[in-house]
Order: sequence, then structure tokens, then C-alpha cells
Amino acid sequence: MRKPRVVWLALEWPADHVHVGGVGRYLMRLADSVSQHVELTIVTLEGASRISNVNFVEVPRPGGRFGRYYRAPISARRAISGIRYDALHCHGDDWATVGLSRYIRTYYGSSLSEARSSSGARRVNHYVLGLLEHFGTRHAVRRLAIAPESMNEFRCHDLTPPLSGLTFEPDGKRTNDPSAIFIGSFEGRKRGKMVLRAVERARAALGDGIQLSVVGPSADAEHWPSWVNHVSDATDEEVDTLIRRSWVLLAPSSYEGFGIPIIEGLSRGLRVIASPNPGHCFTSGLDKSGALPLRLVSDSDFDATVLSSIASGPQLSPSEKQASASVISHLAAISDPMSIVGMYIELVKS
Repeated sequence: MRKPRVVWLALEWPADHVHVGGVGRYLMRLADSVSQHVELTIVTLEGASRISNVNFVEVPRPGGRFGRYYRAPISARRAISGIRYDALHCHGDDWATVGLSRYIRTYYGSSLSEARSSSGARRVNHYVLGLLEHFGTRHAVRRLAIAPESMNEFRCHDLTPPLSGLTFEPDGKRTNDPSAIFIGSFEGRKRGKMVLRAVERARAALGDGIQLSVVGPSADAEHWPSWVNHVSDATDEEVDTLIRRSWVLLAPSSYEGFGIPIIEGLSRGLRVIASPNPGHCFTSGLDKSGALPLRLVSDSDFDATVLSSIASGPQLSPSEKQASASVISHLAAISDPMSIVGMYIELVKS
């Protein structure tokens, strides 16, 4: 019996010299697992990073917000229509594929919620994308959510957190001097500006030896002072190495549908200081022991919490490690890639 032929629409995919967020890095890990059981073709933007056993069909990489969110999905539809497949899985941008075939859709958050946490043209854009998301909802035959917020908003059938390939491995080689890591951009909802202020105040109180590593877009480098280790175009392995070396992960994002960076931090034995949002609150709520080293704090308490966490040192207590291991284990159990493969097989048979 031949393997099912599966097409992914995945415009958020790692590429050389292009900053990619947690969703793109997760998709690459998931594709590596899924491709062992299906014939996988990924429709994405040109310049995509390759992995073995996966076919790629690229569409032109557009410039600007309008090109990315409105022209590229139409180009992707044309590409998909020329491929023979048994199952289609859209990881966003599915509005243009409506009418091609029955498809599975994974929701990585809510554009409407992101609009509420944004301003200016970005806010307007996400309101439009929110309407398009709900248009597509009526046409997806199987809807997957990464967290309860999207589960409820889009009336999803399954909860599948984006955790493929992560396990609890807390024993990284920490830096000798206190260190923090931030993954995201300086402006916008990730709020890197807030991270810089907090670490600068910690350095003023505890000494200039405190280090900060930032994984973000190359265009952001000019916003960070010279003492910050700013890294762009990082691979999944490079990001993991930076996390393993750090003492604390900072995530003051105003909105996350799930919040992959905080999971990556917890999985490597870090303390995590984050802002409350739907994704972060979901993870925090999984811990019943009260020992999870994830602090959700208000904006007014962020600086002081960062200072105290850095001053506490890199080592977690046994109860903190146990709480982190328990949360990671639970999320891994409900995000098994084989459950997604099973959905493809069901779609082929139906």
C-alpha cells in the first residue's frame, strides 16, 4: 500500500537570511516526523530551507505586508492546483484554497486577538485576516487548535499543541555570568523594548556582567546596544544552544496563541518571566503544583521580577524541575505527530 500523498500549505517556513518565528521552526520539526509516514510536499515561499524526504514547491517571495498575506496565498493556490495529492493540510493562509478540495486546517492563534494587541496598519491588517480566518473555518473538514483560545474561537475538533520533538532536558551548559534570552522583535507585540529596559535596570543593580542574547530579525539589530548578542537567521539548533546557555527566558509578548518560546525555555530548565496572554495562561494552568518556574507578571512588575530571577541564579529546585517535566510531558502526549498522520489516512478513506 502506497503512502498517502499529502500537501502542506506552509508559508511560514524557515528560509536562508529570513527571520522565522516559532511556528516555522515547529513546522520543520513536525515535517521531519510526518514525512516518515507520508509522501509530503510543502508549498511555501521561495528560498525555503530543505529537509530530506520532503518535496518543495515554491512560490515567489513577495515584498511587504499586502504581498505576503494577500498575493502569496493566491500564488500558493495556483501551485496546489497543479499537484496530485490525497490530503491537503493548511497551516494558515487557507482562504485562497477554498474550493480546491476538502482540507485540514491548523490554527496557530487568532488574528482578531492579535489585532486587538496591535496598532496602526498592523491592527487593520489583522482584522481583515481575522475575517478571512473565519471564512475558511466553514470549509475545513478537520480543524486543529494549538491552545484553548483557538479551540473555542474556531470550533476545532482537536487540540494539538506545537511541541513536536521537544523533551525535558534541563542540564544545559550555562554561562558563568548571569544571562537572559529573548526571542522576538524590538517593536510590536513581542515587546523587545521592554526586555531591554528590564535587563538594563538589572545590570545597573547587579553589574554589567549580565548578558542578553536576542534572536530576532536582522533589521532589528540597530535597536539593540553593542553589549547585546543579537542573532538573526538562526537555525533551530542555534536557538536551542542559546537557550541552553541562558539563565532565564523573557517573554513579555502582549499576545500569543500558544507561546512556543516559553515551552522551549521550560524544556531546557530555565526560569521564564512572561506576560499573561491566552497562550501563556494555558501553559501556566497545566501546573497544579504551584512550582512551575513560569512567572506571569504585569507590566509594572516585570522589571523587578527579572531582577529577582537573575539574582536567584540558574539552578532550579527539584520541585521546579519536576513541575516543568510534568508540563512538557503532558503537552508532548497530546501533540503526537502520529495523530496527525492518522487524520491524513482518515481523510483519504472518507
